[in-house]
Amino acid sequence: MIMPIKHAWNLLFYCARILLVLCYSVVYYSCSSSTTTSKQDNDTITINATKNNDVYQRKANCHLDQLNINGNVVKVETIVKSTIPLTEMVYDIYGKYGINGNSGNVVLDFDNHGFIKKYSGFDINGKPLFSEIYDDETTDLTPTVVGAVQTIKCLNSQKNEKGQIIYAEYICNENVTLKMNMFFNEHGDLSKITKTYDGLDICDSTLYVYTEFDNHDNWTESEVSYYGYLKTHNHKYSVKRQISYDGEQSKPSLIYQLAAYNYKKDTVSYNCDMQKIIGDFGEISIPNYMKRTDKFIQYPPYVNVYSYSNSSDDAYSSFSLAYDATSTGVFADLGKKDFVYDSAIDDELRQLFCGQDNVKIFKWIPYRFIKKCGCNAMHIQYYRYGKGSPIPVFVEQYIIDYPKGKIDITFSYQSDKQSRFQEVFYKSLNSLKLL
Repeated sequence: MIMPIKHAWNLLFYCARILLVLCYSVVYYSCSSSTTTSKQDNDTITINATKNNDVYQRKANCHLDQLNINGNVVKVETIVKSTIPLTEMVYDIYGKYGINGNSGNVVLDFDNHGFIKKYSGFDINGKPLFSEIYDDETTDLTPTVVGAVQTIKCLNSQKNEKGQIIYAEYICNENVTLKMNMFFNEHGDLSKITKTYDGLDICDSTLYVYTEFDNHDNWTESEVSYYGYLKTHNHKYSVKRQISYDGEQSKPSLIYQLAAYNYKKDTVSYNCDMQKIIGDFGEISIPNYMKRTDKFIQYPPYVNVYSYSNSSDDAYSSFSLAYDATSTGVFADLGKKDFVYDSAIDDELRQLFCGQDNVKIFKWIPYRFIKKCGCNAMHIQYYRYGKGSPIPVFVEQYIIDYPKGKIDITFSYQSDKQSRFQEVFYKSLNSLKLL
């Protein structure tokens, strides 16, 4: 027996739809913009390779020069430590060539002349997003803007004597022009990007600090800091890079370390006092820093709604509980087999959630059924953004089929603050008691 699609529509009718919009934030791809002359004096460097007796002949002005990478390199792997799925977010909007070469989960394979021959990207868990042969002639590597409908158009740019872009002017729609300046350190690596937006009266900046280098003077670890026009937009994350040189083709892949690197447990404890909410459904405790908000989600009058948001202005988080005493037996006609994951139902659920106004879902996590307070519950998770903040929001929703009604609980918070909010929200969920 397959769960009817109509149940998916019925389940989602009361789902809390907390909206957060996403502001314009430039995503810089180093292959196109951070160009520099090679640190080598000769046009080519010849070293006898240890594999297949091929000769490595790095050519001047190759992609390795543009990426400011020294030596006879065969592979470059970069992984990001951040609870924000940055690579998926950019890939979803702009495709593979919009991903930041300095801040994405990517692998670049090079030929014996220093040119990219294969380009691969991976999600936050290390699963492949794409992998294909690199075609330099058909690739437009212009910097892109997250939140724009399409790639922004370059109006003007200036380069220094090394060929590095130090100033660029772009238009992202009819009214807003983005002015961007790029700065480079003494190694020739990108160190800072500053951006201003005409018509919006806002600005932001991104700083790159390189903390580790290998014996070829190529960076292997860095810290990236993004500063938006609001405090809640600030975000910091770490980047690790592994460079494999000619003769090191068998070196273990860095991508295999991505999941462990990304999900290293935060040792900081964020325990807090809790406040109790008592209603017709029963009771639940939520963090005491949450304050009651107006009902900005339209529910029928017979649905009781409890909505709260973070009282501090340093980060976004929200909690909502909707109780509908008239809707019972949501999962009553389902047999045992129907509580097993079904890809068709999952696709339908995602489409329904994607239909929300002003919300863009860029990473959907397959639904699953769980038990909560002895009742069947559907667990839904996804990442979303709109057009007001560069920090996407992580959403967890629980639809509980309670014999006395249906309960819809939704937690949402800035995805870069997972260690701060997730633990206390799980504590809240475990405090639920039904009448």
